Amino acid sequence: MGDKKGYIYLQPAAAFTFGECYICVIRITMKKTIVLLALCLPLVMFTQCAKKMVTTKTAAAPNDAAADIKAKYSTAQIAEGKVIFEGSCGKCHKLRQPAEFKVSAWEDILPRMCKKAKLDADKAALVRAWVITNAKVG
Repeated sequence: MGDKKGYIYLQPAAAFTFGECYICVIRITMKKTIVLLALCLPLVMFTQCAKKMVTTKTAAAPNDAAADIKAKYSTAQIAEGKVIFEGSCGKCHKLRQPAEFKVSAWEDILPRMCKKAKLDADKAALVRAWVITNAKVG
């Protein structure tokens, strides 16, 4: 492997040889090798053992979402959601009608927009109820 004490000579698999002289030879001292392994090994172990965060949306079918909302909220509450929607959302931009987008699109839009409009959880829920019950199906 090598004739100098304290050095490891690594020969790549595709190295070309000319007699005893290698073109691609990496010299690494033993101490550097141990330090490198000691630093890299825990990093590799932690990244492989770390809990994988996978976010998947298991959105209910559009008809199911609307049916759930109608079961949970009264017609008056859904109408109140429309009033909040028109008053809060129309301040910053042109109002988009719920039928312009599918339920899945509104589920992505509403959390962000309710936060920007500074709606509390109750008002945001009423807006969501009105929008989802009137959103495009399919």
